[in-house]
Amino acid sequence: MLEMRGRQMVRCGTLLVLGLMLVAVSACLDGPRDSAGRVMTLSEWKTVEPHELRLNTPLLLHHEISEVKTQIRGNSVYHSKIIFDNGRGYVTTQMIPIGLYSLRATNKLRSEEYFKSGVKEFIKKDEVVYEELMELSHQSKKSSGFCAIVTVPSQGRRCLYARSGYKMNVARYDNDEGQFDTVLIVGYCDPNVRCGDFSDLFSGLDVVKDRVAFRAAIQALKATRPAKPAAAVGHTEKSGCHDVGKNVAYVIAEGETCLDGDVTISTAEARKIQAARFKPASVDSKTAVTGSGDDIENRLLALRKLLDKGLIQPEEYHEKRKAILKNL
Repeated sequence: MLEMRGRQMVRCGTLLVLGLMLVAVSACLDGPRDSAGRVMTLSEWKTVEPHELRLNTPLLLHHEISEVKTQIRGNSVYHSKIIFDNGRGYVTTQMIPIGLYSLRATNKLRSEEYFKSGVKEFIKKDEVVYEELMELSHQSKKSSGFCAIVTVPSQGRRCLYARSGYKMNVARYDNDEGQFDTVLIVGYCDPNVRCGDFSDLFSGLDVVKDRVAFRAAIQALKATRPAKPAAAVGHTEKSGCHDVGKNVAYVIAEGETCLDGDVTISTAEARKIQAARFKPASVDSKTAVTGSGDDIENRLLALRKLLDKGLIQPEEYHEKRKAILKNL
């Protein structure tokens, strides 16, 4: 009897140890999970310089960058996060250099309903009013996404939220059904923000091909980027102004007046004139970037001087700058 009881105690003890081991193993497996329920391994966020990123995001973001961080998920997905405008906005990217997102994840990025759920998550409110909702597309790569301008009546906030998927890499597999390999998300709150403010980013996002030239271009932009117009710094827009002779319109802030000879118009009319004057940049072999990093910097500096001297209009300046930076 004692021998049997002893055996039973040994069996119970063994079962107890096995149970504790299973609990320990399950605890080790606990953590962040992806959409399929798989446990993700995430590295710590690491602060880096803008030129260390895999994508050309810093060149296309026309705002002052406050901080840049990167993170790796499962040794295969590269995350980046750019905080800009003193923490008022962010841009995140998720890229799979070798591989693809699932077809299910790709289809979600094409869904307006799924996008709107992301808007609510970003705003953290169910009651939002859509001022603008537009589909996004890349100038040369397969992509799909949306950008929205929403207001939150209960908070008096006006924000932009955008999310888009891209196919940056060339298909390498027989089972490639056109899935995306890169995701871009932008969130920014500002009284005057518009989706058009980020059009260069949405349509021109690309993988950095020349690291030296990329770094030189970022350094040059710090000196050449035009100052932000006063009406876009968070002040209340008063009205618009129109230079009839040059057909140039601009918006002024509360307390400001139009330049001598310019006609006062509404902000809506000013926006229409600005939009009509804007033409997407077309890059041919003559304007493509083929020189060194120093050559690119010299081009940007020379272009900035033309703008400062009034020899070219801001719209032409932005078009030519995009042409210089396109192939980075």
